[in-house]
Amino acid sequence: MNWQNASLRYDPLESPLFDLHNLIGGLGFVLLLGTYLLLQLNRIEAQSLLYSLLNALGAALLLVSLAFDFNLSAVLVESSWLVISLIGIAVTLVDKNRCKGKDAP
Repeated sequence: MNWQNASLRYDPLESPLFDLHNLIGGLGFVLLLGTYLLLQLNRIEAQSLLYSLLNALGAALLLVSLAFDFNLSAVLVESSWLVISLIGIAVTLVDKNRCKGKDAP
């Protein structure tokens, strides 16, 4: 192979931007930002199960990406985001169960 010719060919699909872990992280980014946008547009409630689930999934996907391209501060942020979202899921489920218990005869 001639090195001069090889350096002139660029295939964007072989770029690190298209690695599977970067695509997974990009999906996580879209979920987190999209969820926040839905909140700001009053399309979703902050106390809803869906809000916490989308945040947890987005943070988890970003953590997968960060496992391949480690950044301590980003891992701390996303880990915290995931834990807080899991707490929100638990609180929502406990509250739903309490409401069902009150409605029972």
